[in-house]
Amino acid sequence: MHKPSTLPSQKDKTGDKSILDLAEIYAKRKLQLLHRLDRPVSGVILMSKEKNFTQHFTSMQEKGKVRKTYFAICAKAEIEKSGEWKDEIVKDSRVKKAFIGKAKESKEVKLSYEVIQELDNYLVIKMVLNSGRFHQIRAQLAHRKLFIKGDVKYGARRANKNRGIYLHAYSIDIPAGGAYEAISLISPPDEKDALWKIVMDQVK
Repeated sequence: MHKPSTLPSQKDKTGDKSILDLAEIYAKRKLQLLHRLDRPVSGVILMSKEKNFTQHFTSMQEKGKVRKTYFAICAKAEIEKSGEWKDEIVKDSRVKKAFIGKAKESKEVKLSYEVIQELDNYLVIKMVLNSGRFHQIRAQLAHRKLFIKGDVKYGARRANKNRGIYLHAYSIDIPAGGAYEAISLISPPDEKDALWKIVMDQVK
């Protein structure tokens, strides 16, 4: 299912309808949200109506076998064209942010990346990760001065009009296991947005 950047994944303190609420209305049954996207992030989001599939997904994710691909449009900074970032991340619940750095409660995170396009003022970065820590991508990018367009929480100069950010969950791949075949889901960004259209034209 595609989540717009204007909707929360699940109920939050705003009381706004979430993508889970809308999916349950459509399905006319309770669903299990298998992973979440930050409210300002758009893209593919997965829900389950079967307890067994939920367990299958959870098992694959714990083994690091669920592959998630994201695109981000970021402020320019000096980085290699491709590589892997491995960091220690800490969640600060008081300010609802994550920070890169070693601490007693820090967790290791990593992702592989590729700069797929250079625009006048931005870099377009494709990222693949098998984990999903709180604000992981936003924190890892900000740590390298690669501020996501519109993400003022993590260093961008200005917010976007819709309060979304240019981080998009493009695909999720789950390997086969037990009674389940491999699953690959893709959710392209809104090509009515001029910047995302440029990116998707390049991807195609």
